[in-house]
Amino acid sequence: AFKSYHGEMPWLALPYANRDGKAALSSLFEVEGIPTFVMIGPDGKTINAEARDAVSSDAEGNEFPWAPKPVEDLEAKGGALNESTALVAFCEGVSEERTAEVKAALEGMAAEVIAKAAEKQEEPSMVFCVA
Repeated sequence: AFKSYHGEMPWLALPYANRDGKAALSSLFEVEGIPTFVMIGPDGKTINAEARDAVSSDAEGNEFPWAPKPVEDLEAKGGALNESTALVAFCEGVSEERTAEVKAALEGMAAEVIAKAAEKQEEPSMVFCVA
C-alpha cells in the first residue's frame, strides 16, 4: 500500500521500513490514516494538520504554506464536520455577490475563534464553511 500511495504523491515520505519513526510521528500528529500530510513551520509548530487536499489542489504552490483558510468550501472540509462543531452557510441559488458577503461575515467570526484557539495553543473549536 505504501508504494501505491507514495507513487501518487509529489512529496517526500519516511521510508516504509522506519516503523519507529512512523509510530512516533503518527502519535505526535494524531495520524489515523494514510496518506496524511501535515504542514510544519520552521519553528516546529503545525501549520495545517490536514494539508493533503490543500497541497493536492495547489500544484503551483501559490498558497504555500497551505495554512487552513478561516472559511472553506464545504467540500474541502467534509471530514472535519464529523470531528468539529461547524457553522455552514448554504448559499445555493444565491448570487456570487451575496455569497461573498456571507463568506466575509463568516471570516470575521472564524478569525475570532482561530485567534482564541491560537492563544491557548489549541485547534479551533469550530469550522466555518460555505456551500
